[in-house]
Amino acid sequence: MENDRRKELIRQYKDNPPRAGVFQIRNLANGKVYVSSAPSVDGKLNTQRFMLLGGGHVNKALQADWTRQKPEDFAFEVLEYLKPSTPDASPMAVRMELAELEKRWLEKLVPYGEKGYHKPPA
Repeated sequence: MENDRRKELIRQYKDNPPRAGVFQIRNLANGKVYVSSAPSVDGKLNTQRFMLLGGGHVNKALQADWTRQKPEDFAFEVLEYLKPSTPDASPMAVRMELAELEKRWLEKLVPYGEKGYHKPPA
């Protein structure tokens, strides 16, 4: 019985693999955004929320605003899912394409200073 359940979970995972993409955490009170990407963007959004709730987010400015404000002041949004250039792209190729996609979103949103939680590029 347990073996059948395991096989079913594996089949579901293969039928619905995690989707890579770029996301933002948007502060609805001040308009600032935090942008990042992940090979499993939906899972990463859950991780980001968990880190903020636990007080341990890596971005200290975002964490400070989260702590001062209420969770309802923040929106967790997928900006774009990655469409790999080839269906059988290697994990390294996906990471490279994902980095490029994130860079384009950073250039588009310019989330620095009063507009975001990122340090300006050097």
